Amino acid sequence: MLTYIKSEYGFFNPSDNYYFMYDFLMIDFFQENQISRKIISIRDYSIIKEYNTTAGFTYYLKDKIIHAGLDGYCLELNIKDFSHVEYKTRYVAKGQFENSELVIDSEDRSKFFLRTNNLDLISLDGVMSKSYVLLQNGIIEYFKNSKINNWLRCISSETSEETWRIDFPWQISSVATFDNVIIISYKDYSNLPSDKMNDFHAAIYNIAIDGITGKEIWRIETTSHNLDIKIDKNYGVMLCMQPIEYKAPQLGGGLLNAHVMEIDIRTGKHLTDVSVTPIDWHGFKPEFVDEEGIFYTHFVYGSFGKIRKSDGILLWEFDLIDEKGDKRKVLDWLKLSNGKLVLQAPPNHKNGNLTCIFDIEENMHEASVINGIRVKDVLKSKK
Repeated sequence: MLTYIKSEYGFFNPSDNYYFMYDFLMIDFFQENQISRKIISIRDYSIIKEYNTTAGFTYYLKDKIIHAGLDGYCLELNIKDFSHVEYKTRYVAKGQFENSELVIDSEDRSKFFLRTNNLDLISLDGVMSKSYVLLQNGIIEYFKNSKINNWLRCISSETSEETWRIDFPWQISSVATFDNVIIISYKDYSNLPSDKMNDFHAAIYNIAIDGITGKEIWRIETTSHNLDIKIDKNYGVMLCMQPIEYKAPQLGGGLLNAHVMEIDIRTGKHLTDVSVTPIDWHGFKPEFVDEEGIFYTHFVYGSFGKIRKSDGILLWEFDLIDEKGDKRKVLDWLKLSNGKLVLQAPPNHKNGNLTCIFDIEENMHEASVINGIRVKDVLKSKK
């Protein structure tokens, strides 16, 4: 049985959007001329606070969240007691360091500054572009828009000077962070002729870099061409699927064997590296973990399940079925501290938007996989 949440569509996935981990979720429900914002408990999905705001930009900082409206007014939320204040300012904080803040000029959004604790502004004109991520000690800027000559560098959060830089001969595909560690997905075309420099034949690496020193911590070569970096910040791990044996679809095949890996971001240690049973030809996308297993979505059809870390057995897999009986893909989801799941399907479906609370044990009789045995075929999603 599903508990459907009747409301306008709102995104809730914090792992990809928040640099700092919070014990709540912030969900925006979009209406005609305003945004209804709800602060939701990750224990039981209850509403802690709700208020309305206008269209604009939201910045997640260590001890506050700032919503900057297009009219120049800001609403600042204190994340300890959820009190808020409103004010008008030209320079809006969008990043927080030990001795400074990264601020943006609300009248010219191409201009960035460092604002010191003494409220001095240090211009970053000509120093920083729009491709960046924030660490505790500085700003990581990168270039990844070409197959050759990419780079990554750190800008000091106190002086705006470059503290280190790494030049890569080939392409950075994606960048993620955890604490002061940077992880990149890197495509190496060095063994390919210039007319065959395609992603399918490139050597793919995940590389972890110390954000303070710029030194490489570890790297792994991956056979997966899903280049998104998946990080569970609650556990400090990176997740990936490694195809081991593959038969071309035109030969009637697909994925025949795959490992799912859980890697400690700080050390590169493989905490989990298991072959998945039963395998699905399309593969899996690991999403997040708990002590027992790795939660995943089906790579094509958006079913959701859990892999046991100790032996790779699929403990369970479900299809998300809406009130009209149609299969829906899972787009965003999370596990509440009470053990239940919150599932969200992609928007703009003919049956309407769908967010629901899912009890695994209550619904086990509807599972398509139970303890390593597929009892139902994978259902295809309907648009």
